[in-house]
Amino acid sequence: PKKRKVAEKKTRSRFLGDCVIISVAVRTIKEVRIGQCTESFAKHRDSFDESRSFSLIHGADFVCLDLVAGSAEAANIWITGLKCLMDKNFREKSATGRSHDHWVKKHFQEADRDRSGVVDESEFLFLANKLNFGLSPTKLKAKFKEHDVESSGKLSYDEFIQLYQELSLRPEIYHILMKYSKSWEFLTAEEVRKFLVVDQGACNVSLEDCQKLIETYEPAHERKESGEMSVDGFTQFLLSKECGILNPNHRKVFQDMNGPLSHYFIASSHNTYLTDDQLKSDSSVEMYVRALRMGCRCVELDCWDGEDEPEIYHGYTLTSRILFKDVISVVETNAFTASDYPVILSLENHCSVPMQQKMAQYLKDILGDKLYYAMPDPTVLPSPASLKGKILIKGKKLKPEAE
Repeated sequence: PKKRKVAEKKTRSRFLGDCVIISVAVRTIKEVRIGQCTESFAKHRDSFDESRSFSLIHGADFVCLDLVAGSAEAANIWITGLKCLMDKNFREKSATGRSHDHWVKKHFQEADRDRSGVVDESEFLFLANKLNFGLSPTKLKAKFKEHDVESSGKLSYDEFIQLYQELSLRPEIYHILMKYSKSWEFLTAEEVRKFLVVDQGACNVSLEDCQKLIETYEPAHERKESGEMSVDGFTQFLLSKECGILNPNHRKVFQDMNGPLSHYFIASSHNTYLTDDQLKSDSSVEMYVRALRMGCRCVELDCWDGEDEPEIYHGYTLTSRILFKDVISVVETNAFTASDYPVILSLENHCSVPMQQKMAQYLKDILGDKLYYAMPDPTVLPSPASLKGKILIKGKKLKPEAE
C-alpha cells in the first residue's frame, strides 16, 4: 500500500511563527491526543480554544505536533480520520505474513546495493548474516549455488525467497504438523481441530472455527480454497496472538488489590523528566505524560532551587530545566489515563525551605482532591484498591529543627 501521510497543509501558529508545511507519516504516529495536553499547549492555554485543539505524538523520539483546527467540528473530523488511518495501518501491519514479507523484502533491497533486483554471492552473505541463518559461510555459499538455477552468480528476489523459506523452516513446527497431518504436507480443518484439542487443550472448537483459522493464516490462495493449512500457515498461526502464552484474562488487573501497598510490585520510572542521557539531554514535561500514559505508577522528580521557582533537572549536570509546577499540572491531567490505581510522586528534594513551601502549595492547589492527605496506620499501609484516584507524595521529611 502507498505510504499514507497526514495531508500537507500550510499552517500558521504562534508555536511556529511563520507559515510552514508539515508532513507526518501515519505509520510514525504513536498517539492522537485530544485537547491541550502537551507542554507547548500548557504555555499557551489561553490562546486557543481547547475544543479545536489536538496533538500528534509521532516518531521514535515522541515528538509533539500541536494543532488547532478552524472549528470544533473540523477538529473532530481530523481526530476521527487520523485514528481510523492509524487503526487501519496497524491492522495492515498486523495482518499475518504482510509485515514479515515486507521485513524480508526490505533487507533484500538493502543488500541489493546496486539496485539491480538481484544479489550476488557477497551481497547474499551480507544478507544472510543480518537475517541470522546460523550457517557457516561455506554452507551458505553451497546453498547459494544450489538455488542459482541459471548459474549466473546471482539470485533474484523470488529465488532468494525460496532459499529463505528453506533455511528459516523450523523443524519442530514441521514435526508437529506431521504428527497430525495424514498427508505430511498440510493440515485439514479436522486436523487443526485435533491439534487445538490435544496439544493446546482448547475446548468447544468447531470445524467452522478451524476453517476460519485456515482462511486467516494460510498465505497460499490455493491451499486456502482447498481448506488446507501449509507449514507456512501453521507457523504464522503459532506465532499469532491467538497462540500467545499470556492468558487473555490477565491483560487487565486480576489480582487481589486489597493488600498493603508494600505487597505489590510498582511500575516505576527513574529520572522520568529526561529525554535521553543523564548528562546533557533535555528535560521535558512530555516525558511524564508518556510515562503515565504507558501505565507507570511511580515517577521521579529531582527538585532544585531555581531563580524564582522550584525546578526539575539532573543536578550537577548540563541537562535543561523544567518548572516543578508544570510537571504537577501534567501529572494532574494524565495520572489516571491508563489506570485508576494510585500514582506516587517520588521527590528527590534538594530545595530550600522557601522553595519547598512553594512546592507544597502547588501540590495542594493543582492536585486538589486527588492529593492523598490521610495519615495511614504506621504498621499497615493502605491498599492499592483503597487509593484509586489518589496521588501520593514520597520523600524525606525535614529535620525537626528545620520545620
